[in-house]
Amino acid sequence: MGLRFRKSISIGKLFRVNFSKSGIGYSFGIPGARISRSAKGDVKTTYSIPGTGISYTPDKPKNKTAKKKTNVDQESETMRMVKQIMFFILMLAIAYVAKNYLHLF
Repeated sequence: MGLRFRKSISIGKLFRVNFSKSGIGYSFGIPGARISRSAKGDVKTTYSIPGTGISYTPDKPKNKTAKKKTNVDQESETMRMVKQIMFFILMLAIAYVAKNYLHLF
């Protein structure tokens, strides 16, 4: 069992600096969506419904071999970003309906 250490400091409502055993990372976002960069350089996006504890972090494929990006790879990456933005908008719409019409939180 390994020892874990993490401390975060909020700078305003949108930005957070995270301190861990492996270094310093940061995250930026609004309630419902956050983009984080770890101390090791990994970047992840997290979508959530605020106040519910429900969140979603898309899996990123891990490339074991470094290769040059082709136009097809860049297009698929663009489509992935578009899908993530659409998912974020959908999550905000669900949170809005849940809050205003279903009175869940």
